Amino acid sequence: MARTQSLIGFTVLFALVAVLLLAPSAAKAQQQACPQSDVRPDAWVQALVQAMNNLGQSSEKMALLQKSVANDTRVFSGAQIVNILGALSFTDDKVMAMTFMSPFIIGLNTTEFVQVLNAISFSPERMTVLKSIKDTLLNASDENKVFIATTCWSLSFDQQAAYAILRDVASRDCIFGSVTALSATFVIDVSGSMDTPFTLNGTTYSRLSYVQQHLSQVISEQLKPYQQFNVIIYSSGARALFSAPVNATTANIKSALTFVAGLRAGGSTNTYAGLQLAFSSSKDTVAVYLLTDGVPDPGLAPRILQAIPQWEAQRAADRQIRIFATAFLLGPDSAADKQLSAAFMKQVAALTNGVYRNMDQAQ
Repeated sequence: MARTQSLIGFTVLFALVAVLLLAPSAAKAQQQACPQSDVRPDAWVQALVQAMNNLGQSSEKMALLQKSVANDTRVFSGAQIVNILGALSFTDDKVMAMTFMSPFIIGLNTTEFVQVLNAISFSPERMTVLKSIKDTLLNASDENKVFIATTCWSLSFDQQAAYAILRDVASRDCIFGSVTALSATFVIDVSGSMDTPFTLNGTTYSRLSYVQQHLSQVISEQLKPYQQFNVIIYSSGARALFSAPVNATTANIKSALTFVAGLRAGGSTNTYAGLQLAFSSSKDTVAVYLLTDGVPDPGLAPRILQAIPQWEAQRAADRQIRIFATAFLLGPDSAADKQLSAAFMKQVAALTNGVYRNMDQAQ
């Protein structure tokens, strides 16, 4: 049986390699069309790497890195992750670093992914690092998976093992990242301003239509049956798809995709109602993905910032919610309005040791 499975794995890998040979450009498949996010400044990252290099002990480097990651809600670019991992000498340290940096990573393109792996000298350690970074791949096409396996390993059984690790990996979404929490709730702004148009890579979207596309991909491609999820939308009020988070079964995913496809923009921005419903609908939710394009309705921002610690205090210690706060700001809003929205969402993320993304300019 084991020999049969090995032959099947080799056959699949061989067939995919043949595809690459017939179409070599496939290995360089386009990454997702994504707007830029407000990443940590390169100078900040370079200063951190220099400080790590100046420390003698591995444990000291890891302590500094972990503290620095936790003290800022902004995300890292793929190039910055490659730079940071280069300052760590031991495989175990790289794996541990990826564990606490992963929520803050936009994602690695194929070139960056290969760079991280090829910095590891020995095949077994490289395989260990692969397991720790697999969910950061932005374009997880079969072609790219085969390209990674055949570029980073020379022996066929290592290539098969690497491809097996990557086989079921879904692309990391540039808005929502990789959703791995056992219970996650998406809280999406559908106020009137979410109809604002913008152009990205020659295609015109509304803010809502772009978010619908990415949210649908995350729900259909990333969520596993053992995970629970819910979708809450808010404008003048808030409404949940399910009364409480449900398992990501085929039927529930189908219902969610229909729900998301039918969303329409309109009304004001009662962010308080959306967050309150997310916190109150389940004691098991541990991740909330909040996305909005503006500040809440007048008077609600300070109320929300006061309420979040109170809502957290009512939850069990092992059921604290981390908020992944995305300010989705593409479009012609004034710089002042964008700054207000970004500042508010950054505060929201900081209250829960969360992650902040400011999606604004097209790449």
